[in-house]
Amino acid sequence: MSRMGPLELLLANFKQEIPKGRREHRPKAQAYASLKRLTGKDFGEDFSKWEDWINKYPDPIGNPSDDRPNRFLLDET
Repeated sequence: MSRMGPLELLLANFKQEIPKGRREHRPKAQAYASLKRLTGKDFGEDFSKWEDWINKYPDPIGNPSDDRPNRFLLDET
């Protein structure tokens, strides 16, 4: 398996492509919840939309030039 970024790895788990027993494995529901929390998006099971978005924004922390909010800086209280 080639090295994946954090969002790519979560998407692979959401698509159930990571076999149980691998250290990278996460349950589908956990991967989906993490994708939504980190990206602020909810594309449901439309994997092509997730892939498009992740290709456009591969870094979940982002950078100052992004046109999306930094999910780690938002107060979720």
